[in-house]
Amino acid sequence: MTLSVTNFIDKLTGSLAGLEDTSGDLRKYIRGLFNKVAILQVPLDADGSFTVASASTFRADRDITVVSAYFLTAGTVTAHGTNFTTLKLNKYDGAGGTATLVASRATDTVTTDDVAALVPWALVNSATAADLNLAAGNVLGVLGDITGGGSGVATPAGVLIVNYKER
Repeated sequence: MTLSVTNFIDKLTGSLAGLEDTSGDLRKYIRGLFNKVAILQVPLDADGSFTVASASTFRADRDITVVSAYFLTAGTVTAHGTNFTTLKLNKYDGAGGTATLVASRATDTVTTDDVAALVPWALVNSATAADLNLAAGNVLGVLGDITGGGSGVATPAGVLIVNYKER
């Protein structure tokens, strides 16, 4: 028999049945030990006028919650208050519905929003908890969800690393 993470968690929490867990905190803690990662490609935006339609995607095969997202590149971006880029991670219902913002970050605050080579640059999660939840079949997309302020700024190619856990 193949043991899925969910089945393993059920068996583990069942074997600890003698412990008081009326709130379900133990199960949540154990489930949290099994975070997973999705990697989405972010293309080069050489002139800061990103116009490619959303195409780099990850499809959830079960109900998940996004924990965090990081942009990682071998290049750099110098933050600028007027000419900047906003990198957005959106979720879609997988049936052509509109985008819901999951996490984002802009290169608009000098020194604090600089992107350094090979240093994970954390996006900020949506303040709405439901926006971080994906149902099975929902899709995360990043490509084309880069928008510029002012004249934009060149953004190097890289990857968006998305940490998530099962719900």
